[in-house]
Amino acid sequence: MATKISLSRAKILALATMLLPVSYIIPGVFAYYDEFFVFVCAFFHLTTSRKRFSRRDRWIFFNIIITYLIGLTSNLQSNLIVSPPPIIIDMLTIYKQFLVFVLLRKVLSEHERQVFVNFLTPISKFYIILTFILALLSQFIDIGMTFDERYGIKAFCFVFGNQSAFGISVVACLLIISASTLPNRKFVLYVVLSFVTLLQTTKGVIYSFLTVSFIIFIIDNKANIKIRHLVIFAAAIFLISSYQITTYITDYNSPRMHLLLNSFKVANDYAPFGSGFATYGGEQAKQHYSPLYVKYGLLYVYGLGTGHNGKHGNFLNDNYLAMIIAQTGYFGTLIYIVILFQLFQILNEDKRSSIRYKTIAMAAFAMLVVCSIGTGIIKSTNGVFLFTLLAILPSNENPQNIRRHMDDQQNI
Repeated sequence: MATKISLSRAKILALATMLLPVSYIIPGVFAYYDEFFVFVCAFFHLTTSRKRFSRRDRWIFFNIIITYLIGLTSNLQSNLIVSPPPIIIDMLTIYKQFLVFVLLRKVLSEHERQVFVNFLTPISKFYIILTFILALLSQFIDIGMTFDERYGIKAFCFVFGNQSAFGISVVACLLIISASTLPNRKFVLYVVLSFVTLLQTTKGVIYSFLTVSFIIFIIDNKANIKIRHLVIFAAAIFLISSYQITTYITDYNSPRMHLLLNSFKVANDYAPFGSGFATYGGEQAKQHYSPLYVKYGLLYVYGLGTGHNGKHGNFLNDNYLAMIIAQTGYFGTLIYIVILFQLFQILNEDKRSSIRYKTIAMAAFAMLVVCSIGTGIIKSTNGVFLFTLLAILPSNENPQNIRRHMDDQQNI
């Protein structure tokens, strides 16, 4: 009986996880599902966790609480948004991906983790094969899954309506397969299919994943990242993403650049802790059209205004770093950097997972960090999806046993 309950729990969590990318595709039906998912994770943690938080988990959780206190204090001081609902929703939204990561790290035993992986692996394989075929087909036939053309490639987005969001779904599937016992020679096939598909997104943030994966594979066969490697990653990502950097960040006419530049003005004007929750760069600030957008003239910037003038504010929720800087100030931004460093340490110090999993995981994390600079993807449902997998998929088993499982699969 105990085994059946264990299997059901792992599959329920897998199904709940699968709904995250689905909620991105059909948001009307699953509005705020990613916020609801945080409570699902809390339930699993409170009812099934076998271990206490690790030291790094506690440190991340502590920093999240400090950020909440900073934001609420700023709300009281700035008096820009006084209604509790948008403030509470924005509180949950700003660091929901980190909450999910911490809450889910200890909820599954090794057996349950394998059930979780085995449940999602066939779906991931099918998804990678299907999107590979459709992506190639879209280069020659218009099947309604491409946007503009860049680098001579028709930008493929499947049914997501956004190339980066689609690319993250492929990365997530590859991450799941990397955590399975699939033999390496077969895993390479899915890597090739995924990389060919990802190239057809034409997005710099997705190319950052490809770049970091390749560099890790080249420079270190144990996927142990050193400080000097981070410099190499940053330089390579800058070169690969030069088009997006020029278009989205360094172009002073870009709405994302306006958001980023003005976030520093907000941080200065509302020092030391920023303007508070639901006031800048997030969905709630967009829905309630924050007074700051009027104060700093963003009302007249394409994509940041209201009505026809701003094309309904398409870019108001599209720069995560700007949101952190403006709403929590420089102190809150420093806390954000500390959290990222703690997450990096957790992933980098993983000694039990396979090399291939760790390579994909570190590259996926690097991609999410890059996403935060010029987009809001890190806090989207797809961002939560990836952080969920990064929390659950690392193995609890001895590395020698993992290799033995793979050898057994190889001989079948």
